[in-house]
Amino acid sequence: MRITFLLSQDVESPSGRGRYLPWGIELARRGFRVRIIALHSNFAGVDHKRQWREGVEIIYVGQMHVRKVGSAKLYFPTWRLVPIIVWSTLMLIRAALTDQADLYHVGKPHPMNGLAGLLASWVRRRPLLVDCDDNEVASNRIEHGWQRWGLRLFEENLPRLAKRVTTNTTYTIERLGSLGVPRQNLMLLPNAIDAKRLTSRDPASIDALRTQLGLTPEEKVVLYVGSLSLASHPLDLLLEAFALVHTAGIPMRLVIVGGGEDLETLRRHSRELGIEKHTTFVGRVDYERVTDYYGLADVSVDPVRDDAAGRGRDPLKILESLAAGTPVVTAHIGERESLRMLGRQWIRLVAPGDAKALAEAVRDMLSGPPLTASDREQMWRDLPRWDVLANNVIALYQTVGRNA
Repeated sequence: MRITFLLSQDVESPSGRGRYLPWGIELARRGFRVRIIALHSNFAGVDHKRQWREGVEIIYVGQMHVRKVGSAKLYFPTWRLVPIIVWSTLMLIRAALTDQADLYHVGKPHPMNGLAGLLASWVRRRPLLVDCDDNEVASNRIEHGWQRWGLRLFEENLPRLAKRVTTNTTYTIERLGSLGVPRQNLMLLPNAIDAKRLTSRDPASIDALRTQLGLTPEEKVVLYVGSLSLASHPLDLLLEAFALVHTAGIPMRLVIVGGGEDLETLRRHSRELGIEKHTTFVGRVDYERVTDYYGLADVSVDPVRDDAAGRGRDPLKILESLAAGTPVVTAHIGERESLRMLGRQWIRLVAPGDAKALAEAVRDMLSGPPLTASDREQMWRDLPRWDVLANNVIALYQTVGRNA
């Protein structure tokens, strides 16, 4: 079977690298022809517009609506943004219409890739599926009212036009059901880890990273990995929690890995809180190096508030931290509740939006006994994996293909 994903982002973006690429790689391992037609965050700087990743063909056809360079996320002025959106949409449509696929799976119901999927499905008479892994309007920084209108239009209506909708949270299933998507068309497909990519801790690499960051042997490491965008990731909450916990007498460092539009705002906030010397902003790093940062950390943190963005997210960073053997502190909201069964030595769920509760949980984790190798092996066995979930995806595709 020939599967084509249509993305409005590149495979280095969080959903691309954490969901669609490993999902596609597992399908390719099973003998499917998998193609990803996508936009890129720095299209002019891509040397090879056609790439291969472990059997998955990736074709970049245009520029995303934002530009990412290094750790910065840059927004285009309207006079540049409009022609970029028009041109990139046309390029996605052209690529989709000339693609020989048995079905099209739109990754995120955005206008550019959504319109391409609709037209390709109609012209080529092939099924259209949509994947929703966020509350898009709530979790994105949107510069203009017309952008918000277009995004809401596709987020709320494209799933109703699709043969099936996959999503990673029960919250989104309920939300889409309330919007009129038939419940039998909705399938829960949680985020998962790629067992073949994630490897065990490499002590030499971790020691080298510790030296690179200037950490002393006794310093504990509190880690955040992800986007530096306050619209969907309340890192101000994490900084405030760390300001409370770092005075506990335990030598510690807050290490923040990632890039985004609010990097300088967060640096300034760390200075205001008096924790600048204890906070390291690493910037965006290659995805393959993220495992070393998890191995370095004593605890990782996913700060979250009780809002639509928080309830609609199922952060892959939590699973990857646990897979690396590093416990997590986050809030009891949305899909995170399902991780409670892993035990308090692995995950602490606190009240959302509460910096004091977040600080107390981090302090408890840092003060607790170290986890053993057998603990980590058990954790690895308990986590959702793409090589297992692929069976559900294949069954879905075969059902849709038969009924097309």
